[in-house]
Amino acid sequence: MQHYGIPTRLLDWTESLAVALYFTARPIDLDLALPTIWVLDPFALFSLTAPSEEIVPLSTNKETRGNTLLAFGDEEENPAIHPTVLPIPVAPDFIFPRLAIQNGVFTLHGRDLRPIEQIVPKERRNILHKFVAKHNRRAEIYDSIDLVMPSSDAIFPDIEGLKDYIV
Repeated sequence: MQHYGIPTRLLDWTESLAVALYFTARPIDLDLALPTIWVLDPFALFSLTAPSEEIVPLSTNKETRGNTLLAFGDEEENPAIHPTVLPIPVAPDFIFPRLAIQNGVFTLHGRDLRPIEQIVPKERRNILHKFVAKHNRRAEIYDSIDLVMPSSDAIFPDIEGLKDYIV
């Protein structure tokens, strides 16, 4: 939803630079902020919430349950499960073709409503990097993506990708 300017507690990320470039520069009918790519160390982010953990939890693990309920407005469903304050990274444990091809992963934000760049403590901000392109370079970036990825049907292996490929 972030791609369309709608705030959300569930943010999708990718482990692929080509996919990140595609979503950052693709033309949409909204005039959003400057083309931006964020780079995040998910292990370091999770260590802020669970210092003893060395792996990123799956979406169905107990560590993610409170944040999942909060993200989808169901926190009253089980008041015994508490969301974290900080966002946590989540690896999907169910793979749809689109998610697999896009190398999708997520962050589930907790009770702190500030943007992630403000939530991460200043002394740990090296776990998050922001790359901003000039607005007038968006089309050039988008047009050059085919150097690293063949076409949008590589991102959307379904009817949406087929439509973009044909049109």
